[in-house]
Amino acid sequence: LSRRVGAERERLAIIAARTAVLVVNLAFLVGSIFGDALLGWPSAVFSVLWAVLLLAVGVWGVAVDRRWVVNAAAVFGALHFYTQWFEYLGAQAISVLAGGLLLIAFGLVLARFNNWIGTRRAGATG
Repeated sequence: LSRRVGAERERLAIIAARTAVLVVNLAFLVGSIFGDALLGWPSAVFSVLWAVLLLAVGVWGVAVDRRWVVNAAAVFGALHFYTQWFEYLGAQAISVLAGGLLLIAFGLVLARFNNWIGTRRAGATG
């Protein structure tokens, strides 16, 4: 949408879209923990739907070269993973250690992705 509204409204459209991404992900976070009593959806519905949507949006972001979208999907994907990880495994010593090691690996992969995108963009313009 930001490419269609003209230069004077492009920045506002980007801010609105990014805010919407944050709000929707926070809603899925709450839904994945508590469910929805009004609609009768258990938390598992939100958990599975959120995971599928994060994966789809992340893949789309890579395909259309939207680094912010990819990073947002990755960060909320990690948040979702750890929410479910500790929800089901609890805060035991081994689960905290394994979760920490996975977080380090995840961060390294995301940093490598961002470096790769930055190098690719610099090569395209340079």
